[in-house]
Amino acid sequence: MDKQLNASLEIISRAVPQWVVDRIEEGWVVLENTDTLESISIPQQALPKNTNPGDTLIKQNSKWYKNDAETEARKKRISERFARIKSGN
Repeated sequence: MDKQLNASLEIISRAVPQWVVDRIEEGWVVLENTDTLESISIPQQALPKNTNPGDTLIKQNSKWYKNDAETEARKKRISERFARIKSGN
């Protein structure tokens, strides 16, 4: 994804709900809202190609977009959290 689109998605994502891909099963994707923890299931074909578990998505004008910047930030926070737990801090 180009930098300009990713920057635009970062701005939009502050104003719209974000969803994380929990799992993909038999053509269906289970998404979890990052604020409310609500879960929904939607057809896999409704999402961008190469959508994977752990990806952060936003929905804008009835279309789903991957938010790569937030996905990477979430992965970093989780990795740091595990490192602290492992070190005992």
